[in-house]
Amino acid sequence: MAVSVPIKSIDLRQGSAIALHSLSWRDWENILDDLGEDRHTRIAYYQGTLEIMSPLSRHERPHR
Repeated sequence: MAVSVPIKSIDLRQGSAIALHSLSWRDWENILDDLGEDRHTRIAYYQGTLEIMSPLSRHERPHR
């Protein structure tokens, strides 16, 4: 069974991550466009797997 939800509706707690498998490069680009530049998550894509991570606040450096 497949479930479809808007990517922006996914709310990760600090220190958690989610992996999505079997995604194309086009899917990756569309997700980046949907999330935009102003996000608090880190995103990685490798060989069809997309990982979205929400780092702990102590791992974030202040932006100057």
